Amino acid sequence: MNALEENFELTAFLGRRGILARPEIRPVRNLSELSEVYQLTHNSYVESRYATPHTSKMLIHYPYFDHLPETTVLVATLHDEIVGTVSYTLDGPSGLTVDEDFGPACQAERAAGRTVAAVWRLVVDEKHRHQREIVTSLIREVIMGMRKHSVQSCFFAVNPKHAEIYKKMLNMREVAQKQITKGLSNAPAVLLVGDPYLLPARIIPPDASFSNTITIPVLLNLHAF
Repeated sequence: MNALEENFELTAFLGRRGILARPEIRPVRNLSELSEVYQLTHNSYVESRYATPHTSKMLIHYPYFDHLPETTVLVATLHDEIVGTVSYTLDGPSGLTVDEDFGPACQAERAAGRTVAAVWRLVVDEKHRHQREIVTSLIREVIMGMRKHSVQSCFFAVNPKHAEIYKKMLNMREVAQKQITKGLSNAPAVLLVGDPYLLPARIIPPDASFSNTITIPVLLNLHAF
């Protein structure tokens, strides 16, 4: 076990004992909360230079997907404040967010007869990024959702500098690269794909109830586009 894994196991251990505040993870409840998601995304992407500031202080990357029945927009809250968010979309008539940038790779998984989905828009408020339990809880909930819907291939587009971490920690493999992500700037992306049921046992056992230790890699300014 390396230092990164130990750090996350310690975070989970302290969180279970109430030493660290644990966020509540739930779907957005209304348009007002969705607007907060857009504001959080704007602030995080502008800070990372993936986008330029907008007068609205909102960034709506895939507006159409936010309102599909196949999409779940999750938020992490601490003391009733939204401090993080992640979205995932199950495959359907409208496809996936990553189809636009990585169509052939997505089609290859479909052609293999696999049930596919995509994780996107993973952001955490800057002042709460030291609380790694926020991201671990968000990803935990995503994995639960994927397994609930029997997803076999989960796509995850990330900045290339984070790709190796996810490939190692979540048993993901790289299937495509792109130097420009549509709608963003200075945002090259690597498309990873993994099976939610084939995670390393030390991360999440296949039959996990998610009450056990979870070790998920988190770095500052880590985004799923």
